[in-house]
Amino acid sequence: MFSKFLLIILILVFSCTADIWAQTSRQRQTGEISGEERITNEQIYRELKIFEARTEERFKAIDKRFKAIDLRFEMLDKRIDNLYTFMWILAGIFTAMFISFTGLLFWDRRTIIDTAVKKTIDKIESEGPTKNIIDALRELAKEDKKVAAILKNFNLL
Repeated sequence: MFSKFLLIILILVFSCTADIWAQTSRQRQTGEISGEERITNEQIYRELKIFEARTEERFKAIDKRFKAIDLRFEMLDKRIDNLYTFMWILAGIFTAMFISFTGLLFWDRRTIIDTAVKKTIDKIESEGPTKNIIDALRELAKEDKKVAAILKNFNLL
């Protein structure tokens, strides 16, 4: 971008100076240049040299500015890279937290259900009509061998 801009400016400067030099060389060849015109041509040549020097200084200043802008872009690129790295770290942390929380949730749910089932079975066996039925069948098993065999098969005797 900068080199194209520099090339365009240099072409414009050299085309202007080439046109002036062409006119003065034509006048020299024909012998039409007077003393005053030589002075003005020399003044124009000096002014063009001064203009060329100033233009060169401006290009150097512009080049420094472009280098500063390039440095800023590099710094911005590094900051964006750091931001992407930070975002990946955060994503990893939240993924690990989510997986841990889900595992804890399933483990807790299973533990609570197992405990509830055990307590319910113990309560049913220790109280209520089911206990009375099992006790009655055990008494009957003392006298009847078939009932005793059935209760043994179901681990109730």
